[in-house]
Amino acid sequence: MAKIVVVYTSQTGFTQQYALWIAKALHCELLDSKFVTTQDLAKSNLVIYGGHVIGHRISGFRQFYRRYQEALPANLFVFGTGLSQMDGTSQQHVRAHNFHRCSAPPQFFYFQGHLAPADIPLRFRVGMKVRGIEPGKARCDVGTQAVRPLLDAVVQQEPSTGW
Repeated sequence: MAKIVVVYTSQTGFTQQYALWIAKALHCELLDSKFVTTQDLAKSNLVIYGGHVIGHRISGFRQFYRRYQEALPANLFVFGTGLSQMDGTSQQHVRAHNFHRCSAPPQFFYFQGHLAPADIPLRFRVGMKVRGIEPGKARCDVGTQAVRPLLDAVVQQEPSTGW
C-alpha cells in the first residue's frame, strides 16, 4: 500500500477543510505545513500539497518545494482553493507561475469554494471587491465530491490505495 501524505497551508481553515476531505477519503496522514518534516516526506510514495490561490500564486508552495525538494517522491499532486472561478487559461498561469522550478511538474487541481459573504474575513472581502469577485455567485460541492478529480487521479497513479 502506498504511503500518502497530505500537506496543507491555511490561514482561514478553508484549504484545511479540503485537505481533510482528501486525507479522510484516502485514509492517510494530514500535516499542516508548519509541522511537516523531511522524514515525513521521505517515507512517502505520494505527497499532496494544498494552498490557497492568490492571483497566480499557491500560498506556501514555492517555499515548501524549495525546502523539501530532495525528500519529495516523484508523485507530487498540488491543489489550490479559492472563491473565484478559474478557467483553463488561469490554471495554466498558476502552473507556469508555481511549477517552473519543479523537476517534474506536479498534477494540479483547483477547487472553487463558497462562503457566505459575512463569513469571509474583511481583508479578503476588500481584495475580492477590488478584483470584482462576487463570492455569493459561486457554487460549491462539499466533502468527497468536492475533491473527486484529485482522488480519481490518485487512484489512477496508485491503484493499490484501495479507497
